[in-house]
Order: sequence, then C-alpha cells, then structure tokens
Amino acid sequence: MSPPLEPRLSDVLDVISVEGHQSESVLEALGRWCERQQWLPIYLVSKAVDLELGILMDCEGRTWVDWGERSRVLHEPPSGARLPFTLWLHTHPRMGAYWSLTDQSTLRFVHSFTERAIVLGQPGFLMATKQGDEVLGRSEDYPDIPWSNNTFVAW
Repeated sequence: MSPPLEPRLSDVLDVISVEGHQSESVLEALGRWCERQQWLPIYLVSKAVDLELGILMDCEGRTWVDWGERSRVLHEPPSGARLPFTLWLHTHPRMGAYWSLTDQSTLRFVHSFTERAIVLGQPGFLMATKQGDEVLGRSEDYPDIPWSNNTFVAW
C-alpha cells in the first residue's frame, strides 16, 4: 500500500499501521510534505508514532528522513547529499517547539553548512534562518549560539 502522489495524512497513518513508520512510502510522503513546506502533517505523523523525526534537505531539494527516539534523533550521514543543506527539520512530538540544549548544540555544529532550521511541536513551529554568515531574527534569544529564535508560527 503506497500513499498517492499528493499524500493524505489518513493514508500515511494507514500505511504506518500496516507497514510501520520506516516504510519507504511513509518516508517518501514525509519528504514530499517537507518539499511543499507542509509542516503540520509531518508533526502529526511524528506525534502519532510518538517518536522524533528529523529531515535534512540538500541544495538540490532531496530529502533524508531519520526516525529517532522520544526525545532525540540521531541522523545517519546523508549519502549523496550536496551542501549546503537548505533545511534541518525535526520534531518534538511530546513538547513545544523550542531549541533544546541538544538542538542548540546541533545548531552550533550545522551553522556553516545549513541555511534554515525548523522545530515542530505544540502549538506550532519555530524557525531560524541564516543569510550568508548573518542570522536573521532576534539573536538575544540565544546569544551563545550562531542562530536566532527567528519566527514562531502557530498551527
């Protein structure tokens, strides 16, 4: 069973109940939603499975999806990816959208080769954006990391 080209959340949840959350069709649906910047279904899948997930998107628009645990995701090296990454996205299925200490450490590490970072949680998502070597947003929110708490958007 595969979700259609335009994946519907209900179809993806049905696939998960039969094939599991690691199913290729589930990973493809998550990648398509990411390409279309449809963040809510990504968050709802993560919440339904009760695991964090992370998505990397490279400069050619290709995505890599990794599933984690309830409180963190360890990314596998994305074989074939081209830098810079245009997006590092991850979820907090049981928490709000905020930059945890682990997230802040990751943001420090990926700053030189990632353009945008998003964390999905309740009741929306938080996005930090970098432009060149400068970061857009309010740097006073996290003065010790090279990113900012740029934009919070409620679902």
